[in-house]
Amino acid sequence: MLVDAYQALLVLVEQDDLQKARLIAEGIWVNMQRLDYWYINDLELLNSILFLFPLDSAVEIVKVAIKRLDMYNDYYKDLTYLKIYFHLNLCIIYLENKKYAICLTMLERVYKQFKRKLSYQILSYIYTYKAICLFHLDRQNNEEISNLTTLMRLYDDEENLSVLLHEISIQCKEKSAKNCSKSRA
Repeated sequence: MLVDAYQALLVLVEQDDLQKARLIAEGIWVNMQRLDYWYINDLELLNSILFLFPLDSAVEIVKVAIKRLDMYNDYYKDLTYLKIYFHLNLCIIYLENKKYAICLTMLERVYKQFKRKLSYQILSYIYTYKAICLFHLDRQNNEEISNLTTLMRLYDDEENLSVLLHEISIQCKEKSAKNCSKSRA
């Protein structure tokens, strides 16, 4: 499966062929569903290629993966980080598919459920994605942007703050440009 994942990523990067990469990734998912037991490495691999799947498949994969991760509750190592990453990667797919309300709900649930386990970097992504969702839902996102800015400055991470604010700006400009072109038509 590792070789197939590598091949899928290689196809995506070298050939820029998402459909071909998805076919390879689907094969990985089919094989994983047949396994009685999933190892942590299997779950990490699946999470790393989650973005290759269409939304419906990604939602199903995350549901199954979270159930499989629950089997590790008594494991010596805390695997909460992997649950968080599965959810955040699914949020990215929701954003790409313009499912802003669902994404916002998931982000709020992740924040509430894992609040004490979130690193500042993960929390910065949550604020960023929430700001994007709120903007597209025509709601105020000033609080999220303010929280993001404060958080990143507290950790003296101006470089990543700049990148995240730029991402929010790009998302806002794309919507504004579309609205502007619609009003001219």
